[in-house]
Amino acid sequence: MFSPDDKPPVISPELQHLAAPTPMNDREPVIDRLVDIALQTHLGPTRMSKLIGDKGIIVQLFYTRCTGVCPGTTAMLKTVAHQLGQRIGKDIIILSLSLDADRDGLSDIKRYAAMHRLPKGWYAATCSKGDLALLLKQLRLAVTPSKGRDGTIKHASQLVYGSNVSGRWRMINAELPKPELIRDMVEMTVDGLKYKKRR
Repeated sequence: MFSPDDKPPVISPELQHLAAPTPMNDREPVIDRLVDIALQTHLGPTRMSKLIGDKGIIVQLFYTRCTGVCPGTTAMLKTVAHQLGQRIGKDIIILSLSLDADRDGLSDIKRYAAMHRLPKGWYAATCSKGDLALLLKQLRLAVTPSKGRDGTIKHASQLVYGSNVSGRWRMINAELPKPELIRDMVEMTVDGLKYKKRR
């Protein structure tokens, strides 16, 4: 316990800028709604706003030829979709959006959806390079994924999830958590914090 006579701690000049509050005009803008870009899904063309509607959404950034993180993330999301059960397609959807606008066409997206047997409420999609850049800029992710020496695309493995209705959006690294954590985080963000009664 501190007494009234205690002096406040001294902060070194090197650390003072970390303790100072960030001016409002210097803060990153908060995402309220995802940008309304045009999408070509494996089920047909649509727009982001129409696809989401009043539902929650999980966005996976991937590409069909990825041999790195994408297959594992897709498998993990299939477990999440199974755990969410009847909520998938009803009030929560999943969007796997390609980062490879140059090569991933409709046939590639359809093949990917068929290969992974995506359930109802899960959409594989591509969009134009310009619209992709707009979305990645809004999410503050690398606008241009880099390519490795072997030609593979090096990209972020974050999952974006939230709701245009609630205005709550979060991001999580798909390589770190368990499916149960993803499910719980998505439900808390989409629904708001609710405590379940013990059984």
